[in-house]
Amino acid sequence: MSIAQKYKKLKRLRNSLRIILAMSFVLAFLLVILLLSSITNLFTFNPPSYISIFNLKEEPVFVNGVELKIFDSFTGETNRSFVYNLENSNSEVVQSLVVPAFDFSELYIFLNTDSKYCFFSADVTSIYYDLGSTPALTDVFFISETETDHVNISINLDEYIYLYPGRYGIDTLPHTLLDKRVIGVYPILCSDLKDEGKQIGVVNLYKNFEPQEQRDYYNTEVDRLNKELE
Repeated sequence: MSIAQKYKKLKRLRNSLRIILAMSFVLAFLLVILLLSSITNLFTFNPPSYISIFNLKEEPVFVNGVELKIFDSFTGETNRSFVYNLENSNSEVVQSLVVPAFDFSELYIFLNTDSKYCFFSADVTSIYYDLGSTPALTDVFFISETETDHVNISINLDEYIYLYPGRYGIDTLPHTLLDKRVIGVYPILCSDLKDEGKQIGVVNLYKNFEPQEQRDYYNTEVDRLNKELE
């Protein structure tokens, strides 16, 4: 092999090595980016969002496999986008509820009902805890003044504890109130929305709400009305 041929061969080899080194550098760079992205995703968490599905229909529905009879509630928590499917007894999806992932916490309340309601929130701390003062609602806010079957609101979990369908019971609260206030979110007939007495009535109803007791009462009333119509 002549010197010229050897030189050309070495030149081709050198060019090949340059290409391999360049490709290796690009691949290493991409791997570093992928690794940093994975670490960021691992240690970056979206704040939790909450969903409440309250069944007010006689027909039971199933939410992600959980049966809800009338007056039952489903509550869930997620920090990523999530879909909750409502199915009938034939496993047919009647509605899909999408909870998107946000950079802040949200509360979603959905009523499975043929009727529509308004919604309000209020500070109910003195209703649930003995603060040495007359129990009363404060900071009442009308979330929806028009008929709807769902609402969603931004929530501040650092300062407040939230009550909503499925979590109205006093057993969902800490035994001793520390440095947070209690905010309740309630559906109410739109005609009663701005009636303070009706607001208190709704709050007390849900404070002592027991689904089975409500079903028994409901069934008794239905039977009574059916007999009157016979």
